[in-house]
Amino acid sequence: MITFLDIEYDEKSKKIYDFGAINDKNKEFHNASLKGFLKFIKGSDYYCGHKIIEHDLKYINIAKGSNVIDKDKCIDTLLLSVLLFPD
Repeated sequence: MITFLDIEYDEKSKKIYDFGAINDKNKEFHNASLKGFLKFIKGSDYYCGHKIIEHDLKYINIAKGSNVIDKDKCIDTLLLSVLLFPD
């Protein structure tokens, strides 16, 4: 299963104020609950997002206090965009 995700993080408050995710089973999650988000992504084989490695993972791991998602299981569309649009 692959889960596409994005978070909204506030630099001032140092908090994630929204988690958004959808998986390949067309199930969606849109909420501010870290606990609910972690339950939603549990069992995913891969995680995809734009700037997921440098942004989303960083703040998810800080919020949880540990590595929640293995970086090796991430597909970062920021890196792919350079290949698709080299100019």
